Amino acid sequence: MLVPNELLRAARIAADLSQIELAAAAGLDKGTVVRSEANERMTQATLAALRDALVACGMTFEPSAGDLGPGLRLPPGNESELSVLTAAADAIGLSVDETAAAAKLSGRTLVRARSAGSASAKTLSALRAALEKKGVLFVEADGGHGAGFRIPLSMLSRDDLRF
Repeated sequence: MLVPNELLRAARIAADLSQIELAAAAGLDKGTVVRSEANERMTQATLAALRDALVACGMTFEPSAGDLGPGLRLPPGNESELSVLTAAADAIGLSVDETAAAAKLSGRTLVRARSAGSASAKTLSALRAALEKKGVLFVEADGGHGAGFRIPLSMLSRDDLRF
C-alpha cells in the first residue's frame, strides 16, 4: 500500500523522529526524506521503505475508503488528543501560525501547548473544530488501533496516491 507524502510527514513528526532518524530507519539518506516531505515524486520502493520504518514505530496507515481519504492512526496508548490534532494539521499542510489562526488561537498558545505536550480542553476543542471545518475526520481508538484521522482526498498533492 502506497502512503501519501502528507501522511508520511505527519507520522514522522508524531513519532518524534527527525528526518535523519527516519532516513536511517528506512535505509535512505536524509535528502530523500526532505524531498518526500516537499511532495516530490518518489519511487514505490522509497515510499514503502518510509512507510515500513514508520509502521515499525507503531504508526498505522489506512487506505482511502469511498469518499473518505487516507488515514493515520497513532500507536495505541501513545496518542494524546493534542498529538492527533497536531499530526492532522501537519498532514494537511498547515503551519503553526495557520493552525492557530484557523482555531482562533494565538500562535504562542499553540507553540506552548506543543512544547508542553498538553493543552487545555478549550484549546483542544478549538483545534479540533478548526480541523474538522477543513475536512479532517477524526477516528477514535478501537480494536488495538490508536486514535487518528483521515484527510480529505482533495488535500492530497498527488492523484496517483489516492490509494
